[in-house]
Amino acid sequence: MSLFRARKPFENSTNTMYLKLFTMTLVFAAMGLCLLHLRQSRVRLAHEMVLTHIRIDESRHALWRYQTALAQRLTPATLRASVEHAGLTLESVTPGTGDVMQHRNNGGSGGVAQSSATTKTTVLAHLD
Repeated sequence: MSLFRARKPFENSTNTMYLKLFTMTLVFAAMGLCLLHLRQSRVRLAHEMVLTHIRIDESRHALWRYQTALAQRLTPATLRASVEHAGLTLESVTPGTGDVMQHRNNGGSGGVAQSSATTKTTVLAHLD
């Protein structure tokens, strides 16, 4: 008999197999937990987006209600009286103000631009 016993190549293969199996189980469990966390985050963000869209829609509907109520109460005559009482000067909201309008009013090429005084009377005339 020799002092050193020769080790067989697969003598502890059962222990090694269980260790590998346990390690793989832990790895797959950790991966599963990570995937569940990502899925939960995605669901939470989708829920927050839906709530945000609902709040936007509610705000838009409230704005429409306010605009409707204002349009029902405001007539052209009351608007004209309010503008004149406040002493406001209505100006054109169309593009091409400033030098271009002065050029057209001083005999430049004909166009749609008007001076602010003409615009005021035109806007107030169209309110009726």
